[in-house]
Parts: sequence; structure tokens; C-alpha cells
Amino acid sequence: MKKIRTYSIQGIFLFFLSLTISKTFSQKIKAESFNFSELSNKEKTQPFHRNEEHEIDGGWRYLHGNIPIPRNARIMKQQVVSLPSPNVPQIPSAPPLQGFLGHIDPINLIPPDCHGAVGLNEVVTATNEFIIVHAKNGGAILSKVSFSDFFNTEDMSDPYMQFDPYINRYWLSGISTKSPNKVFLAISKTSDPAGAWYRYSFTPVSVDGPLLLDHPYLGFDKTMLVITGRKFPNGTRFSGTMLFCFDKASLAAGNPITFGTNAQTIEKTTADGDVPCPVTALNLASPAPAFYIVQDWNGSASAIRLSSITGTIPNLTWNTSSAVFASGGTPWSDAQLGNLASQISESRKIAVNDARISSAQMVNGKIWCAHHIGLPATSFTHTAVQWWELSTSGAVLQRG
Repeated sequence: MKKIRTYSIQGIFLFFLSLTISKTFSQKIKAESFNFSELSNKEKTQPFHRNEEHEIDGGWRYLHGNIPIPRNARIMKQQVVSLPSPNVPQIPSAPPLQGFLGHIDPINLIPPDCHGAVGLNEVVTATNEFIIVHAKNGGAILSKVSFSDFFNTEDMSDPYMQFDPYINRYWLSGISTKSPNKVFLAISKTSDPAGAWYRYSFTPVSVDGPLLLDHPYLGFDKTMLVITGRKFPNGTRFSGTMLFCFDKASLAAGNPITFGTNAQTIEKTTADGDVPCPVTALNLASPAPAFYIVQDWNGSASAIRLSSITGTIPNLTWNTSSAVFASGGTPWSDAQLGNLASQISESRKIAVNDARISSAQMVNGKIWCAHHIGLPATSFTHTAVQWWELSTSGAVLQRG
């Protein structure tokens, strides 16, 4: 009897999708070189056009709130220690030596998504509208470029910036909200942000098909750069997260990105939560044994999640199955909190969004992160800043 092979439509789709992913992520993504000051001078006479009425939503309103803590999960509560009451800092915080205005938001773009970084001699302000280089001493504006002109594309959104003290360079990521949605990454060639840069862009390739990748946070350690993002297939429903891991030295040299060689993608579903925040590891004498990710997880259970990435590119593993749930404090709301914060002399209120963690650092082997939470948890009326100090094993050393 002659054997007849049958194929499911789903199987055929997945086969061709795998070919597409393999082909796309095996291509070389080349770096473009440009000079910040040259763009700034050009913009003074030829402003970069963008649709200023285009609202950049950022997708935050789709955050799905609490996620159940898995059975048999490691719950690490704060250790009770004997401290004087009320608690006082062991060393008083130093007062600021100076202050200056970074940018007056003309409210052309909603939200402005403010970010920035402090380098050796400059301070950089980053918003959805402008990238501005200030003198560190005094705050004079040295150079200014629209965010869209910086990446040479319209409808740029979600700037996220850090200064890398290992190589004295700046990193800047973002996305374009026009179709097809792309992820953008740039690195300065020197410690001077007003000088020369490399920039890269690529379209995320997902098992979910075409998508909007929202809020690309970035973090680094001594050897690796990690960009995280949130998947919205066809720009609608949230379907999980993606991580893009890069060899730092290769990017700093302006080498092409080749996924599967000097870069790797890790993709997860909604079961592994939302808004993964990469932990920037500072003061490392040698490469770290793991790269860490923190996430807001379950406010009613007073828990955040700490997980790790281990291995080497392109064979990294995001160890979500062995994640640790740091717990402590008063239960909070991590739902979308809406327009909650009052303003002086203004009837309109400020949107406070949700309890996502958007910045985390590891210093001397301790992980520090903070987020704002809704209180009370069941019927929130205000927000508070909550901060954590964790060991790399997930023990809660301090929080408040």
C-alpha cells in the first residue's frame, strides 16, 4: 500500500514561518555612522518633519495586572533585622551641587517618555521629541536633535538611554510606531554624545507574526547588552515578551549584527509576565556568571520576580522556570492606574500608568530597583515609590 503523507495547515504555516525567521535573522544588520553635531546644525535650517498630532501611546494601557505566583515558587521575604526606630540613613545624602532645566515639553507628543543619561562631561536629555546634549557644568545646551532625525525615521518613540562606564559610551534605544515597527539602537563612538555614533535598526521577527514591539528597555554588563520589549501582534493584544541579546564589543566596533552569531532573540508568552527590566551590572571586575531580569509580578501578594539569563550568545537561556519571587511590604495595585496625580493650579491630572519596574542596577553584587505602586491595593487613591535591594539569590535585603 502506498503511504500518503498529510500536512496540517498549522504545520505548513509554522514551517514557512521558521524559514522566514531563519532567513531574516541570519541577515546582517549593518551599522550606519552619523555625527550628532552635524545633524544638529542641519536641523537649524532644515527641520526634520514628523506628524506632531500622532499620539504615541506606548501600549501601557494593556498591562494585564497581577500574575499568579506558580506553585512551589521560591518566595524570598524581607529578613527582619533590628534597626533603630525610626530608621535613619547611616550617611546623610549629599545635597545637589547644581541644577538646570533639561527641556520644556511643548506637549506635541503624548506621552513625552522622558529619559536621559549622565556621562563624563555631558548630561543628555532624551524625550519622544528631542535628544539634547547639555554641559555637565552649568547645563548649557551644546547640541540638540529631534529623536526622529537622530534615527533618520519618522514617528520615533520610547527613548531609553544609559551611559556605559566600562567603555565610556552612550547607548540609546527606541522604536518607530509606523508600520513596519522597528527596533532602533545606537552607540556613541566616544564619550562625547555630540560627536560620532553608530546606529542599527531591525524588524522583530516573532512566532506571533508581525507585531508592535513596545517599550524597549536596555541594560548591560561587562560583555553583553540586552534590549527587552513587549509583543503586540498587529498592534492589538499583548502576547508576551522578547529579549534581544548582543555582544557589546561587536556593537561598539560598528560590526554588523547577525542573529545566531553575535546576537540572539529569546521569546516568551504571557505566562512569563510583562515588562521585563534588564539589570545593568556595574563595577564588575570580570564577566558576571548571569545576567538578571526583574519584573513587577503580583501586587496583591506583594511580590516582584527576579530571573536570570545564563550561557553565551547565541546559546543563552532565560531561566524563568527557576525565577525567585521577592516579597514584602503592603500589598499594592499594579493595574493601569489612570489619571490620578493632581497638579498645582491645573485641574487636569497626570497619568501614573502602572507598577512596572523600568530601571534596575546591580552594584557590588546587590540589585537595586524601584517602581511606583497604587495604594491601597483594592481601591487605590494615590501612588507611592517602592524600592528594593535584593541579593542575586533573590533575598530581600532592604525595601521601603
